[in-house]
Amino acid sequence: MAKYPKIQEQVQEELSEVIGGRQVQVEDRQNLHFTDAVVHEIQRMANITPIALPHRTTKDITFQGHIIKKETTVYPLMTSVLYDESEWENPRTFYPSHFLDKDGKFVKREAFLPFSAGRRACPD
Repeated sequence: MAKYPKIQEQVQEELSEVIGGRQVQVEDRQNLHFTDAVVHEIQRMANITPIALPHRTTKDITFQGHIIKKETTVYPLMTSVLYDESEWENPRTFYPSHFLDKDGKFVKREAFLPFSAGRRACPD
């Protein structure tokens, strides 16, 4: 993140304000809105798994006008979701505000799928 000194400073300020000199605890996450947004944006931009593990359809479905039969193996293309211009204000730019509401509170985004999709997706 050397390219983003202001973001680094803001994360450090938030950590100092919320944590102080003590050890970080899991419960702190609910008060680290900007830091949480930065971590999520790093995961979105890193696109760690551009193609997810294979999935199998459980029923016949229609997707973008194409019929996909039950039991078809599909490979979700995570890149198409993580950089979707209809989901992200600035899809190709590191922009932690993707995960903040107007009050600066962290918001979980449905389009945030950094590891996989479906019921076996890793929790964030």
